[in-house]
Amino acid sequence: MKARYFILAIAAILLISVEFVIEMSEITRLREQHLADTKAIVALVDSLHDAVKPGLGEYMNNIQVHHAKLWFAGTYGNWDLAKYELGEIDELMGNVINEYPTHNGIAIANIMKAVRGTQLAELDTVIMEKGPADRFNKSFNELDAGCNGCHGATGHIFIKVQPPTAPPATNQVYMPQ
Repeated sequence: MKARYFILAIAAILLISVEFVIEMSEITRLREQHLADTKAIVALVDSLHDAVKPGLGEYMNNIQVHHAKLWFAGTYGNWDLAKYELGEIDELMGNVINEYPTHNGIAIANIMKAVRGTQLAELDTVIMEKGPADRFNKSFNELDAGCNGCHGATGHIFIKVQPPTAPPATNQVYMPQ
């Protein structure tokens, strides 16, 4: 009778052990599947990011619009609008730094960081101090020189920015209200 209980106990332990091994095998399989699924999702997200990421030219065109608006806002002494437009330029330059750190083998991120730290910083100071207009014009022209220097460094010497002669949006009020 003791032998029968002993044999039943051994059989129960063996069944539990076999079930444990089967469950551990299933857990390992599920873990491996989870890792594979995670890698596939990351790859899909990366490909979608690249598919919808604006090109460098789109960023530059957007900066150009805010550049022109900044000129008219500063020229008319609309310092709140000038501050906003300068912030938009800074944000877009940050996007370029992150998305396109190099272009044509040139580290444009370093150039943009320098422009942000000098020309944009000076314009920010002028705007915060509300001018005067001649100081704004000088700082704006220095920003243009920084932009044109970057264009030249990347082989786009033919792209020259300057203070605009007409507003980019005629349905916007540039004078302070």
